Amino acid sequence: GYAPFWILGLAGSVFFIFAHERACWEAWHPQKVPPLWPGLNLEVAALTLLLQLAFLRQLLRPSMEGAIANVACTFLAIFYGAVLPAFFAKLHHLALPHGNGWRQDGAEFIVLTVFLSKLADVGAFLIGATLGKHPLYPRVSPKKTWEGLAGGIGTCLAMTAAVVYLVPQSALATLGMPRALLYGLLMALSSLVGDLMESALKR
Repeated sequence: GYAPFWILGLAGSVFFIFAHERACWEAWHPQKVPPLWPGLNLEVAALTLLLQLAFLRQLLRPSMEGAIANVACTFLAIFYGAVLPAFFAKLHHLALPHGNGWRQDGAEFIVLTVFLSKLADVGAFLIGATLGKHPLYPRVSPKKTWEGLAGGIGTCLAMTAAVVYLVPQSALATLGMPRALLYGLLMALSSLVGDLMESALKR
């Protein structure tokens, strides 16, 4: 089996989060936090360093069997546990044009991202449980169906359109209906892919 470096994975996740936060502060508050090294992307540098450390850790083992798999599993843990959640920090600082200026809508988009993703799950479950007949990917997730997929997407798009129409001051309305619907579609598809990823990891 695989033998990833769990301590390095945990420590690397914490290290990346600190590097990511530093990079965010450098980008958004350059007067308060000057760059450590002008032009250096701290996130890329952190991942590069962690990759090197993972290979060095593998070299300390008596056997090189499964070396690539061990390093890959370690990096998967770092990406899954730190890199992907770090995008919420970027999303938090999102600003969109509003009137004659800009409005920071990041907090609202974080709530929308979580809400629409979960709503797509609920819609997919309810429609799939009642109308589902055609399996989507039985080898990975036997209970998911194409009908459930359509239900999840439809539910997500319907809620997105309702928010834009009923709450004209919302961040989604600021996008405009076409882009808001595209955002809702991406949330629904991301929710499905995330579920399939989790199912694949369980197996």
